[in-house]
Amino acid sequence: AYHYQGVLVDPYTLIAAAPSEEALPQVAMVMMMAVGLAASAAAVKTFSEERPVFWREASAGHSRLAYFLGNSWGTIYRFSLAALHFTTGYYVMASPIITFERVLALVLLAFFAVYGQACFLSMFVRREDAPLLAVVTSLFAAVFNGYIPSLPNALKRICYSF
Repeated sequence: AYHYQGVLVDPYTLIAAAPSEEALPQVAMVMMMAVGLAASAAAVKTFSEERPVFWREASAGHSRLAYFLGNSWGTIYRFSLAALHFTTGYYVMASPIITFERVLALVLLAFFAVYGQACFLSMFVRREDAPLLAVVTSLFAAVFNGYIPSLPNALKRICYSF
């Protein structure tokens, strides 16, 4: 069991709920959906707002990679602080068994991946469309991550006719 369920006293141990093997992947999927939805729209502003400045600097002969890395490096504090805020709220409300540092590391990696994905999308999409596309892409990446069973297996669980 991933979340705290309480301490069972002796007469009630026989009627206690069985630990769910699906709880951990399901909690991870929902947590990554929340991180993706929270971070992707903000991450688009990392590069899409300054794309005209980027092209002006690149046409003047400056290094494109240096500008992109410098702009991305400047957002590390922002998504680190956002990951700390998210992890603190999650850890207080969910009371997971694993340590705070491990949850923070996982959420920080998720924020890093979402920021990278949204920044990549913002390079190719118009500034008006980039936040919506980044949110939808991060939502699809979180939902279709391999946790959900295949369609025939899911139909076997819910329908007897298949």
